[in-house]
Amino acid sequence: FEVVSASELSNPSVTATGGVVPTHNITGNLTIKGITKSITFPAKVDVTSDKVTAVANPFSLNRTEWNVNFMSKSVIAGLKDNFIDDNMILSLELEFVKN
Repeated sequence: FEVVSASELSNPSVTATGGVVPTHNITGNLTIKGITKSITFPAKVDVTSDKVTAVANPFSLNRTEWNVNFMSKSVIAGLKDNFIDDNMILSLELEFVKN
């Protein structure tokens, strides 16, 4: 994951399961299996004298957008109940050390 930008939220509030009150929207490039896609998610950002941290509530992404297709009923017909959900849940905690 490569961070591209962070923009401050004007009205922070809990927007997802997890209880973290986000302060910023983080946008970055997520690479899985050699495929890079831009994603944006809310996170609580804290800045101290030596580091910056960002913590996000769990959020979901469709794994098939990165060609993670194993047992996906949206890709493989006829799986009936023997499938794995296309949505994957991510919980991110990022830490950046200042130079």
